[in-house]
Amino acid sequence: MNKSSIIKDTIIFTTITLILATLLSGVKILTQGRIDEIKNQSLNSAYREVCAEYDSGVDVTDKIIDKLIVSRAKLLNCKIAYNDKKEKCGYVVMNEISGYGGSIITLIGFDNDGNVTGIAYPETLQETPGIGMRVVENDFIGRFIGKNKDAINDVDTLTGATISSTAVKESVALAADCVVKAINIGD
Repeated sequence: MNKSSIIKDTIIFTTITLILATLLSGVKILTQGRIDEIKNQSLNSAYREVCAEYDSGVDVTDKIIDKLIVSRAKLLNCKIAYNDKKEKCGYVVMNEISGYGGSIITLIGFDNDGNVTGIAYPETLQETPGIGMRVVENDFIGRFIGKNKDAINDVDTLTGATISSTAVKESVALAADCVVKAINIGD
């Protein structure tokens, strides 16, 4: 191959790369609004999964963050949940913790008394299929339903999925602590 052929090929490949990059950027710009809309619908669905009457929420994270127990879980938000009549119907807490396969985003719902009403995972889990993924099963989630902050420590982890289930348990414990603090600050 001669030098002019290499330069010509380089220019052609660079031009093709720039055109494709421009097209991909354009597609992202055109679809980003719809992607965000789908994410919001999915998140709102998850909120209603853990707090059946959820219509909207007021974020109280800033009011409670400095009063929380120390935890491996990272608080993303704590909301007082309201139904469509604007009546308080509970609390919803989202946090993140490292599991066996990566980050676990957990959404936990509570009733007005601070008892767990549901657990959802609004993002795809990277836990081991068949083992760590057992944390999404109703059998495991059901262990937390109806429990308050004081009873969460009594929940057993999953044999064979100790890291993943312990991470979820710690996540729920942090969420329960958030709710206790949110109850104490009032509406």
